[in-house]
Amino acid sequence: LALTLGLTTLDVTFVDDETGAETTVSIPITIVGEPALTLVVEGAYEDTTGDGVLNAGDSLTYSFVVANTGGAAVTGVTINEVDFDLAGAIVVAPPADVDLDPGETAVFAGEYVLTAADIAAIGLDNTVDYVASATGTSPTGLVTSNEDPAAITFDTTAPEIAFDPIVTANGDDVLNATEAGAPLTVSGTAVGADGETVT
Repeated sequence: LALTLGLTTLDVTFVDDETGAETTVSIPITIVGEPALTLVVEGAYEDTTGDGVLNAGDSLTYSFVVANTGGAAVTGVTINEVDFDLAGAIVVAPPADVDLDPGETAVFAGEYVLTAADIAAIGLDNTVDYVASATGTSPTGLVTSNEDPAAITFDTTAPEIAFDPIVTANGDDVLNATEAGAPLTVSGTAVGADGETVT
C-alpha cells in the first residue's frame, strides 16, 4: 500500500459473515511525515555608541535561521536560550510568520545591550558564548531543533604604543638616568600595534 503525504482517502471493504455481501467505505485521512527543525545561529558585536571602544551601551546582535526540514507543518516556532555567558537575556524579535510548512524558513533577530558588569565579565576570557534551540508544534506533538552555538570574540588587550618624536628635558630626544623623574613631553602621532592611530 503506497501512501502519499497530505490529505487522501483510504478505501476499506467490510464483508458480512452471514451473507457474504461486501461494503466499501472511503475514509478521509491525513498522512504526515516526520517533523524536523534545523537552527543556525550567528552572532556579532555592534559598536552602538560609535566610539570604537567596547563599553556599556554597545550591543550583541544575533540572527536565528529556522528551517522546517521535515515532512510536516510546524506552528508557533520560538527561540529558546540554552546557555549564555552574560547575566541578562537576549531580546528576540520573531518574524511575522512563525508557522512553517515543510521547506519553509523563518529568520528571527536578537539583541543584547551590554552593561558595565558585562564588560568586566567579557574581559575574563574575551569571548561571549551563546547556545540556542528552536521549538514548535507539529500534528504529532512538540518539535525541538538542534542546539546551535554562536561565539563572539573580542580583542580587549591594550595596544603597544610607540611614540615619535619624544622630547626629553635636555632636548636630546633620548631618555637617560639623569632625566629620571623629569616631565616627559610627547608630541606628534602615536600608532598602536593593532593599527589604530591616536593623536
